[in-house]
Parts: sequence; structure tokens; C-alpha cells
Amino acid sequence: MKITAIKAYPVWLGQLLVKVETNTEIYGWREAGMPHRSRAVVGALRHFGDYLIGVPI
Repeated sequence: MKITAIKAYPVWLGQLLVKVETNTEIYGWREAGMPHRSRAVVGALRHFGDYLIGVPI
């Protein structure tokens, strides 16, 4: 099983739901965020997502 995508969904001020998808039908949800800094968190997720996509878990 490998990570295929990391997606962020804003849900309220400064908070995001993060979905980690795999090449199987298994996926996971987590919450992330910093008050009033959701764009910074999305940027960090995109940056580190580039390193995580394709990594076996």
C-alpha cells in the first residue's frame, strides 16, 4: 500500500480536515490547523506531501 494523495479541506477558521489516500481503497482523515493560519498549514501539507506520495506504509 502506498500514499497517492494528501488533500486538505477547510472546515472552519484556521482548521482543516486532511485526507490521506492510498492506492487501495483505504484512506484516513485527520484534523490539522493553527488559528488564523490555515493557508500556512495547507502550504506545509503540499510541501511534505510531495515527499510522502509514493511512500509505502
